[in-house]
Amino acid sequence: MIANFSSNLLVGSAKMLIQWRWDELVFGQVAFSFSASNIFLTFVTAISVVLFPSLKRMDEADLPNVYMKIRNAISPLLFFAMIFYFPGCWILEKWLPNYTDSLVYLGILLPIIIFSSKVSLLTNNYLKAYRKEKLMLAVNVASVVLGIILFAVGAYVLNNLEFVLYALVAVIMLRSVASEIVVTRIIHKNIMIDFIIEFVMTVAFILAVRLLTHWWACLAYACALAVYAVIYRKSLLALFRSVGNLFRRNKKQPESAGEEGQQN
Repeated sequence: MIANFSSNLLVGSAKMLIQWRWDELVFGQVAFSFSASNIFLTFVTAISVVLFPSLKRMDEADLPNVYMKIRNAISPLLFFAMIFYFPGCWILEKWLPNYTDSLVYLGILLPIIIFSSKVSLLTNNYLKAYRKEKLMLAVNVASVVLGIILFAVGAYVLNNLEFVLYALVAVIMLRSVASEIVVTRIIHKNIMIDFIIEFVMTVAFILAVRLLTHWWACLAYACALAVYAVIYRKSLLALFRSVGNLFRRNKKQPESAGEEGQQN
């Protein structure tokens, strides 16, 4: 239970410290970003609860390959989805110009959806499937404790709001990497290069949001995505083939049902 709600605990503790330390105006600017993150985290947590029984019924020999397939689908999909942040911000700036600062904070926090999704959908479920609940508890409790310490330092020692937000992203990223290291040792997979590339992509996104105007930031992140697509072209092609096969199967089923009805 603690592991499933650790992402919400991290986000919630950072939100509470910001509410206690800064005034209502600052908290109101940040609250929008936290609310958007919480909606996604709740959605992912609900999906992870559904996924666990399927993994539990699966043959243990198949779990490593399934892990890599799901991971290779989640990471590219979410990294590419983040590019919609830029046109979305442009629309919201025109519609709600007073929310400009909130959109910057949202850009800083947005990468947490990638790492929280992998923990909720993959690593927590796999650690439960392999009956490693104690390791899962240790990783998640340690991340929550570390997060609260860093948030308190940023709020009461440094008096720096952005430090709290960066600390939140860093702790959730570290939690994801630590959980995946535990799982990959169990399933005998090495994805250290993936960790490095995902870290670079995350830093590139945050720097683009923080240092550039929207359209220049969008262009810079699009260039990073192009490099990412070249590196993972095989995984992306496999993902497109899987989606295409799924659509073809769904299309054939109604046609088959219609033919059977005519024959009857």
